Amino acid sequence: MSFTHILTCLLHNTGPLSKTESDALSVMLLEELALVLKREMKQRGIWTIPPSSIGIEYLDWKNWGQKEALENLACHCYEYIMPRFPNFITYLNRGHNIDALIRTNIKHFLTEKQKKGDPIGYAVAGNVKAAVQESLQNNMMFAHPENSLGNNTVLTCSKTPDIPIDKSQLRKIIHRFQDWGTLRLQLVQQNQKARKKLTEILSQLSKYGILSVQYGDLMKIIKEDCRQEWQALGDPEETVIEYQNDDTAQRVHLVQADTSHDDWKEWHSLRQRILNQIEEQHQSQKNVRTRISILFTELAVFIEADEPIPSQVELTRVLKDIYPNNNHRLLNRDMKYLRNLNLVKTICRL
Repeated sequence: MSFTHILTCLLHNTGPLSKTESDALSVMLLEELALVLKREMKQRGIWTIPPSSIGIEYLDWKNWGQKEALENLACHCYEYIMPRFPNFITYLNRGHNIDALIRTNIKHFLTEKQKKGDPIGYAVAGNVKAAVQESLQNNMMFAHPENSLGNNTVLTCSKTPDIPIDKSQLRKIIHRFQDWGTLRLQLVQQNQKARKKLTEILSQLSKYGILSVQYGDLMKIIKEDCRQEWQALGDPEETVIEYQNDDTAQRVHLVQADTSHDDWKEWHSLRQRILNQIEEQHQSQKNVRTRISILFTELAVFIEADEPIPSQVELTRVLKDIYPNNNHRLLNRDMKYLRNLNLVKTICRL
């Protein structure tokens, strides 16, 4: 059952719901949240990491396969989404499908959990992804299937598909990468020079005897290596490492997927200020302000996930609930509205 149907039943039932009916719908909502969370976590490659990696509140569980662990995460996701629910009531009252909006908020929830609970893993993932994407764009590597970058994507040094190298062998070879000890320490935080170095290494994988590698294996091993290097330094609270934070200029793109935890908090505050600025535009009707807030929130999701902002045609499809009938003219007007806000001018190029 869809989020839209469940929430509509909770809101617009013709008569008062009995406690049994209400409880049943609440259980269905949590189960649907758990399913979407599971899919999103697998896509991000965090389904197999210990639950405690994204929050000390999950210390009691060894893996996400334990039913109680996922249920607990779903409950926290529910608590995260429901305060935002009043923004969706307008669309429910008009009979619109709000599943895409709920899924967007689930992505936000997971992103914030990763940022706070596993800043190192999240930073490393952003660096590795950026290096791989640059290698693909410059034809230094090739993805199979094409135009895909997921855990099961196979990366090769030539256009010809090949069987990926075994993980244990891959781990041994990675340890032979040039300056790997220094580089893996730099990868735990945003660092353009480290990305560039990693891109250079990836372009020379054949030199190390790697002709084909699975993206998920590469990501997992590099993450593990970087965590171990960081932990070997001792208590992070007592260890100071000098990084050249040369990504400052990149923040004009809102935020990078691998920003440090402090920068992430700064971005989160800035994002809220933008939403407040939209809400304070008294000359606009409430439904217009709500629509533009949803548009900005959706744009932020793509940026935070380190994905390119879709074209306006694609955006009308993604946000079909607020831009029915592919209303490009209305979307174009809303984009112009966003461009004219001072805070948005400061931090992004839409």
